[in-house]
Amino acid sequence: MVNMKYDFEPGKVTQTDVQQARNELENIGNRLRDMGKELDSCQRHGLKIESELNVFRWILKSRLSLDKLLTRLGCSVIIITVLTGVCVICAVASSQSIDATVLAVILVLFLGGILDFLLFYFPSDTTLRSQILEDETYLIETQDYLRPLQNQVATLREQYNKTNSVYQRLKNVVESRLHHLLTCDWRSMQGDDFEQFVSDIFRELGYRTEIIGGSSDHGVDVLATSDQRLLAIQAKGYPSGNAVSNGVVLKVIGGMTYYRCTHAVVVTSSRFTKPAYEAAKRTGCILIDGRQIPNLIGGKISALHPLSMPQHGRSPFSSRN
Repeated sequence: MVNMKYDFEPGKVTQTDVQQARNELENIGNRLRDMGKELDSCQRHGLKIESELNVFRWILKSRLSLDKLLTRLGCSVIIITVLTGVCVICAVASSQSIDATVLAVILVLFLGGILDFLLFYFPSDTTLRSQILEDETYLIETQDYLRPLQNQVATLREQYNKTNSVYQRLKNVVESRLHHLLTCDWRSMQGDDFEQFVSDIFRELGYRTEIIGGSSDHGVDVLATSDQRLLAIQAKGYPSGNAVSNGVVLKVIGGMTYYRCTHAVVVTSSRFTKPAYEAAKRTGCILIDGRQIPNLIGGKISALHPLSMPQHGRSPFSSRN
């Protein structure tokens, strides 16, 4: 729902959140569509009544104006006389027989009488006034109904836009690489999979990464470069929970020298032995255990930020916390 509070932080958004926002979006969309149809129907009907009202007003106004000028009967006589004269002139000009001329005059008089009756006598002025009053009342009621309906449609449209924004934001978070890194089952990874996982983390942090791998990697699984910094990274995925020994630390220090890196890092999904912490403290190697991986992914470990690296020989992670 629009008023629901979502945590948009990668790793905390679930597919249930996305589906819930999508369902709410569809619900509001359906309501907006139905209400929009009702609003459109009412507006069309209101325009029809308004057009009818304008016609009735014009007819009544024209009648009253003619009454003031010539009286309605006088206008009728003029119309019939003019029509008859026109008919006779046309008949003479076309050399029609007398019988044809008389028939044409009778037909014109009949049609003129009908036109005169519709213009001046049907419907009656009383009926017109009554119909105008009825239409005016109905038009006011329609407008009174339309105002809150328009407000409801505007409110629903605003809710739809907000819900769509929430849905798109949740969807983008779920589809982001950062969210994938936080929610994937990295604790069960090992070997190449964990190396790729660690490489993806540092790439997300802004480094350019290269997976070394192989038997002759000199203790370095991933090289991460940012500006003038080059990290030698050893990735140890231990689903069994085995601790990483000091031998791994010393090996990556050797690889750091071999690849001419500025810093050495060991990342494990498990933990480190006490000798490993001691070796890291002496050599300045940065140690990241399983507890710190979420913070590493989220860029919350300032020492590994590509623009803020610790000096070689000092490591804030070289002793147990």
